[in-house]
Amino acid sequence: MKTKIKILAQTIGKYLLLLVIWIFSIVVAQSLSPFIDKQDKPISTLLYEFLPFLGLFIGHLVVIKFFEKSNLSYVRIYKKSILSNTVKGFVIGLIWILISALVIVLINKGEIKTSLSMPFSLLLSYFIILFINSAMQELLVHGYLFSLLQKKYSNWAALITTSLLFLLLHPGAINSGIIASINVFAAGLIFGLITLKYDSLLNATIAHTVWNYFGAVWFGLIPLTAYPSMKLITVEGTQLLVGDKNGMETSIIVTVTAVVFVCFLVNKKMLYVENEQ
Repeated sequence: MKTKIKILAQTIGKYLLLLVIWIFSIVVAQSLSPFIDKQDKPISTLLYEFLPFLGLFIGHLVVIKFFEKSNLSYVRIYKKSILSNTVKGFVIGLIWILISALVIVLINKGEIKTSLSMPFSLLLSYFIILFINSAMQELLVHGYLFSLLQKKYSNWAALITTSLLFLLLHPGAINSGIIASINVFAAGLIFGLITLKYDSLLNATIAHTVWNYFGAVWFGLIPLTAYPSMKLITVEGTQLLVGDKNGMETSIIVTVTAVVFVCFLVNKKMLYVENEQ
């Protein structure tokens, strides 16, 4: 019993140290706000996303090297298979967002526009910025903590715990009610399963990026206040099917598609084998 408590305390302590480094980087970014706010978008948005990401990345390098005597492969960041994992993540994220959006449009009074109102350079810029944002979230949730929990406990422990953490990082979903909370929890579960299934944090990060990028910047179905939107999709219907002011992520349709994707990604052998450490 004492050994289990010790392992739990060590796990919490290591992660708290990582959080301290990350929070410090956020404080640094906020202290630079007079300078950052003078920059035009998307530069200002980039700086607000990049500085905390950089702090978290450095934090990972420190704790992995110091505590685990390892490198970034500990959190499934590899130099190999970059193109393959990027493509897989892009396809998974795109299929999920397209199916969800199209079902919402078809079931409700939806309209799809085809003319792009933003130049390619700006669209590319916001994809890169959202990639940095998603990479930060994935590192925070499915990076060091995920690997610690997986190695010390089990895949299930890592998946459930980090999915709850992912939900806590999105307080707007909690405020929106049970459906939004389930959807965000399921999204954390999906990105965790992608990380396990393809043994790649990049894969999950790309899928996460694609969901946010097309859902917000292209379709306007996910409200991200720091990002502009072309709003190619407009839809009217009941809140249960369309979602509330927080967008499609509060829709039960997303709940259904998320369940389908979880079932697709689950590997029984992968999930039911306990780690012996």
